[in-house]
Amino acid sequence: MAQIRRARAVELEALSALCLRSKAVHGYSATLLEAFRQELTLSHWDLDEDEVAVAVDGEDNILGIVQVSTGPAGCFLEKLFVEPDRAGAGVGRVLMDWACEAARRRGAPNMIIESDPGAVGFYTRYGAREAGTAPSESVSGRSLPRLLLKL
Repeated sequence: MAQIRRARAVELEALSALCLRSKAVHGYSATLLEAFRQELTLSHWDLDEDEVAVAVDGEDNILGIVQVSTGPAGCFLEKLFVEPDRAGAGVGRVLMDWACEAARRRGAPNMIIESDPGAVGFYTRYGAREAGTAPSESVSGRSLPRLLLKL
């Protein structure tokens, strides 16, 4: 079973690469993946302002990452990515449980998820409900499913 710990600044580059590898499983072209790169790149600011955690195995190998932010518009699940070879092994569930607890600690009654279309099923199985769409930060004219998860 995966364990959760805080992400470390020295891991930012590796975590950003994990996000891109995980995003690639949805069949995006190299051009689109490059368009997503900036949005999926983690920075020191993310570690300072948000709650960012990683799932690790017993040898501290990173299996996935999750990021939760809170602001005037509400609590957002910014990122939840799992190493492709660990998909379906429960890592996403461990990360999602942590994200929900982090949001509750921040006093949020709900969590907003602007999901990749390929990940909607994961979130709806978790109890999230469709709540419209949101514009992509990476690709002009692209909309993402917006989901709302009551905590």
